Amino acid sequence: MAEAAARSRPGAAHLAVQHLVVAAASRALGLVGVAAYLRLLSPEDYAIYALALVNEQVLFILTGYALTVSLAKHLSDAERTGEPQDEVIGTTVVGLAVVGVVGGLLWQAVAAPVARLTMADTSEAILICRLLGVSVAAGLLLNAATSVWIVRAQVVPFGVVTLFQYGAATAIGIALILLGLGPVGAMIGWTASTCLAAAGGLAWLRRRGAPFRFSRPMMRRMLAYGSPLIVGELLMIGVQTVDRYVVRVGAGLQDAAVYTTAVLVAAGLGATVVTAFKRMWTAVMWRNRGRPGEHALHAEALLLYVCAQLALLAVLGVYGDIPMRLLSGGAEEFAAAGPAIALVYSGFVIFGTWDILSAGYFFEGTTRLYSWSVAATLVVETAVAIALVSPLGLWGPALANPVAWIVFGFMSWRFGRRFFAVEHAWGRVALVTVATTLAATAGWFLRDGDGFAGEVGGAACVLFAIGVALLASGARPGHGLLAGMGAIRAPRSGWR
Repeated sequence: MAEAAARSRPGAAHLAVQHLVVAAASRALGLVGVAAYLRLLSPEDYAIYALALVNEQVLFILTGYALTVSLAKHLSDAERTGEPQDEVIGTTVVGLAVVGVVGGLLWQAVAAPVARLTMADTSEAILICRLLGVSVAAGLLLNAATSVWIVRAQVVPFGVVTLFQYGAATAIGIALILLGLGPVGAMIGWTASTCLAAAGGLAWLRRRGAPFRFSRPMMRRMLAYGSPLIVGELLMIGVQTVDRYVVRVGAGLQDAAVYTTAVLVAAGLGATVVTAFKRMWTAVMWRNRGRPGEHALHAEALLLYVCAQLALLAVLGVYGDIPMRLLSGGAEEFAAAGPAIALVYSGFVIFGTWDILSAGYFFEGTTRLYSWSVAATLVVETAVAIALVSPLGLWGPALANPVAWIVFGFMSWRFGRRFFAVEHAWGRVALVTVATTLAATAGWFLRDGDGFAGEVGGAACVLFAIGVALLASGARPGHGLLAGMGAIRAPRSGWR
């Protein structure tokens, strides 16, 4: 089974780079929109829009996650066995269309109280919340199309539609804000671009394949597979969003705007750097399943990954004010929160280690342990964020990120080693973590002072942290994991 899985992943490393390019470009377009919105809207209005998109993530999981995750599984099965794929795609599209329409109508009944609870008690916030019903319905169909392209390694349609969605949302949103619609204009831009992207995605699928066919037996099979995963994914989305809700309630809309901007930068890095590693590692892991040196490869992967990410975290810790200044137009309250990017991104980094640390229970198929780990992480993050938000403001939820994700990493390691025990270099990992953290902290305080000397001192601290991380990793070209990643080639069909 493992060898078959490995053979089913040819070209994963190269495809990961292709997806990284698309993700980076789409996130860049999104950040252009953020920069424009922060200049055109008040911090409070921008926070309302940003929190609406957080609510949208939760709605996606509640309404369409079971079918979209089942689509990837059943479409992969159909490709492997040679069965018709139009029934899988058609059943998913019809099912999501029904869920989107019904769910969108039901959402209108609860949109007002949800807006008052999570955003603000204003007519604009309520209208934005109502628009979520439309954007989620369209987003469900768009996710169906993008899931098909990801399974089939078709990067061109995936990239075109994704870039269009983010680019059109930014352009339409800016235009409508300039016309005086405020945050409602930004939400209309996102909703309209999602609808257009979904229509284009479905038209592409329909033109390139057989007519969509709906099957009740297929629907039952897909729901049976995907529905049990909703709880785990809801817990994960809770981990990823609870800090922003705590900032909103405990520190106010202005701090929520600042903190959400830091989260967007960190999430953009997570969607590119961390996701690219996870995809490459999956290919290498399965390619070497059961081979001599497998355990050593896992240990080497963790050390290389952690050291590389610690170097990046040091840069973010010292220079995090730069992206915050660029996005906010130089607002000091945003620049002062620059290190929050590093704190939030550290959570994405630890989540990236899950693919290595949990390999044992993943091999054995005991994935319920993942839900237990996520549940514990959510409890810790919520408790720490609530406890610290009053005395520390937005820094409380920011600090809750690494604390909670360390719990996730520890539980992943403990559960994983039950089935696949790896001797990781924990002493070296701890030493380089402490050294780079101290260097980044010193660099931030030095740069916080005035003058050229502070900039030189900050740069020296960053270079020291990068040097320590590089030495600790022991990485060199053409050896071990690096060679394994370089040996994987993408199929020529990957860009079609």
